[in-house]
Amino acid sequence: MSNKDLKCGLYVDHTGDLSSAIQNATNGGYNFIATNLVNPRSNVFTPHSDLLLSSADWSTLVVGMITSFDLESKVLENSVKMESEITYAVHLGLPALLFQCPTSVSAVSQLSRIINSKLTFSGGFQNLPQFWIQIPIHSPLESCAVWRNDCQDIPSEDTWFRWHRLRSHMAVDKRLSIALELNGDLPDEALLNRWTGEPIKAVILSTSIFQTNRKDYPVLTKAHQMFIRNLMNKMSNDIHFIIKGHNRHTDMRHYIQYLEHIRNTQLPNDPVAKFAKGYEDFLQIPLQPLMDNLESCTYEVFEKDPIKYEEYGKAINEALKDLDTKDEIIIMVVGAGRGPLVQASINASEIVKKRVHIFAVEKNPNAVVTLQTLREQRWGGDKGTEFAKIDVIACDMRDWEAPEKADIVISELLGSFGDNELSPECLDGVWSYVKETAISIPSSYTSYLAPIQSQRLYCEASQLREKDKPSYSVFETGYVVYMRNFYGIDAPQPLFTFTHNDLSLKPSQRNNSRFKSLDFVAKVDTVCHGFAGYFEATLYKGIKLSTVPTTHTTGMFSWFPIYFPLHSPLFIKAEDTLKVDFWRLTNRRQIWYEWLISQPVPTSVHNPNGRTYSIGLL
Repeated sequence: MSNKDLKCGLYVDHTGDLSSAIQNATNGGYNFIATNLVNPRSNVFTPHSDLLLSSADWSTLVVGMITSFDLESKVLENSVKMESEITYAVHLGLPALLFQCPTSVSAVSQLSRIINSKLTFSGGFQNLPQFWIQIPIHSPLESCAVWRNDCQDIPSEDTWFRWHRLRSHMAVDKRLSIALELNGDLPDEALLNRWTGEPIKAVILSTSIFQTNRKDYPVLTKAHQMFIRNLMNKMSNDIHFIIKGHNRHTDMRHYIQYLEHIRNTQLPNDPVAKFAKGYEDFLQIPLQPLMDNLESCTYEVFEKDPIKYEEYGKAINEALKDLDTKDEIIIMVVGAGRGPLVQASINASEIVKKRVHIFAVEKNPNAVVTLQTLREQRWGGDKGTEFAKIDVIACDMRDWEAPEKADIVISELLGSFGDNELSPECLDGVWSYVKETAISIPSSYTSYLAPIQSQRLYCEASQLREKDKPSYSVFETGYVVYMRNFYGIDAPQPLFTFTHNDLSLKPSQRNNSRFKSLDFVAKVDTVCHGFAGYFEATLYKGIKLSTVPTTHTTGMFSWFPIYFPLHSPLFIKAEDTLKVDFWRLTNRRQIWYEWLISQPVPTSVHNPNGRTYSIGLL
């Protein structure tokens, strides 16, 4: 089933006629059934024969429900029974297994040991199924207490803790996820939002929570609709729905149609989501633009963002207007790439009707070929255009001995964290060929940081470990990632700011090292898996670019956020203060970041001396 399809299954009690149950479900539009392989009321292990279905059908049409054995009073005996069911399900090649999560702490410990033993040792099987842990979003006992007068002694329960206890006992594994069961009551918004930072692979919907509209079709409350729509978005539509219970409407197919309606009425098409399709929660190592020459396809991707260059164009227009001179204006585009900012400068000169001399400075010899081609074929060669003359300079901007001093310096050296692609260090290198009044576009930029809960991102990072490197290395690297499956513990806060009001200052008069301590407060009990990084840049005056969620430049997709993991997930109580110390450090060869948490639980320094992750200056 592709991600474009709504993946919907039917919850079926154990049946002696499995083939008919599957046939009835698929005839009703369902993709699979979730059912017990063994009669849970029988003491004899007599599962469905593997001859009932083909291997292809077992692997696509059946999710195996594992019997909820008593794992407190008959631990060893029932553990063996459960392991037998799991082993048989693996033998059948089922895509997923569904486990009821116990309520008691001791039973959770037993279940986690059993599942963990399978995840860490396959027992010779080539492919293990996914392990879905069924968790009710709201405690059924607590829901009952609302309608009864004799239940005052029932304690409130945050069911998220069942999941948290279980996963805390286990190795990090992307095959472990949640089947979240929705009931008629939903917790408050803060608790609902926390689920979006968990790896939810399935949502179980009882037919009893559906209401009936005027046309006798099933519908959900607005709160349920919004939450399901949010889950679809956060899980990138890679989520299964399981309908449970008797048909309470005209046709079981109507439940699927209603879920399709919810999916099809998600938020309007987001240019960022469209651009990032297929890269959701996929970790990438940030670019090293000084150490490595970018490939043509990388430039091409950047150039597809019309919003970024539209804003740059506005900034260049305003800067040209503010230069009160009749002389030719000297513009230096440093790190010109394949020329989009050169073209934006030419366009601006034509709009404001001022003569400009543009120097396109680029160190990548392959991109220089493109610039020279554009100069000859599009930018008028030696004659230039009506208002612009263009010269291509094949040189590192830090080493160039310019024939003239610049009025305007334009660059697009920003990374996902603002300064992480060495924009400060690169612009330090232009000091010898700029006027004291030179304008820098961008004029300043600030990185932002926010703590996040994301089991998926942490799991993805853990999977990247290389055999010849220490285990901590994957948690000391910043990853560029289009984050979807995450929960923001608190709002992003500004971290490091760089301003370029005086480009003529010598590098020896600057210091690009930074340190800052930030305090965040958790709204609910949560787990911190690391930090999300963003930036906001002022191009010129009030013209800005931002990747910060609350101020994100609409339609811009040039930058994904950056993710800084922690060595180990950190549990944080509601109202606790999370204090993070963050450094940007430099030497002659490289810059790097270090980070640690000092409160509520101290951690070790991550990435000391740039031992794992640094950005090279040479």
